[in-house]
Amino acid sequence: MGKKSKPDSPDYVGAVEATAASNEAALRDQTYANRPNQYGPEGSLEWTPYLTTDPSTGESVTAWRQTTSLSPELQALYDQQLGLQGQKYDVAGVAGGRLMDEYGTPIDWSGLSDWGTAPGDPNEYRQRGEDASYDSQMMRIDPQFEEQKRAMELQMRNQGLNPDDRAWQSQMASIGENYNDASMRARLAASAEGRAESQLNYGQQAQNFQLANQGRQQQFVELMQQRGFNLNEINAMISGQQVGMPTFNGYNTAGNAGGTDYSGAAQDQGNFDQAGNQSFWSGIGALAGAGANVYGSWAEFG
Repeated sequence: MGKKSKPDSPDYVGAVEATAASNEAALRDQTYANRPNQYGPEGSLEWTPYLTTDPSTGESVTAWRQTTSLSPELQALYDQQLGLQGQKYDVAGVAGGRLMDEYGTPIDWSGLSDWGTAPGDPNEYRQRGEDASYDSQMMRIDPQFEEQKRAMELQMRNQGLNPDDRAWQSQMASIGENYNDASMRARLAASAEGRAESQLNYGQQAQNFQLANQGRQQQFVELMQQRGFNLNEINAMISGQQVGMPTFNGYNTAGNAGGTDYSGAAQDQGNFDQAGNQSFWSGIGALAGAGANVYGSWAEFG
């Protein structure tokens, strides 16, 4: 009977190394396919592979350079734009001196006009108007009635009357009633004139108040505009229409090929060795049992 031997062990390490190398090659081809050069009316985008050294490992690796180029027409416009922009920045640099002088000095508010004065209580205007109108009328009424009173007294004295007589007292009472009526009419007229003057004066004061405040606000706006004029001028110089860069479709980033799975290979190797050992010793046991049976048969025959 022949001797039973262990089967040859597969090369698991070689298999995983070959798989990793294949994945790396496939990833390399895929990355190359994902780096197409693109060309359009505005310009082009080109990829260039080159070898470099990975500073972390010192190994030689492949890197990619992406180059975007404008069409000749856009490149000429871009060059003109850079030249004009440079001139603008030169002028803006000169204006920057004025800007430093302007913003380096605190704002002088002393030149602004004063705020307007609030018009106040309209009732005060009306009262002043009434008093002025009433006083003005009474300055005419009082002398008139004083003259009437003296003339009446003289007349009654010439008639032989005196202040104790009823006729005297009646005439004086009539003059007093006329005076009161005239004073009341003056008060009513003064009230109407006071209301009219209140509306006029209060309205004029309110208008002056608004005009004064608007004037001050306008002065403030003009002062701030003057202070920011140089800054706005510089911003206008350094800004402007830019030549747009050409746009292209996106590209896929590089994938991951994965490293060599030595751990898996070792595990597969261990599993194979264990299964082989079990099979080998099972075969040895079977051969030993068969030999014992043959020896027993020969002993029984002898």
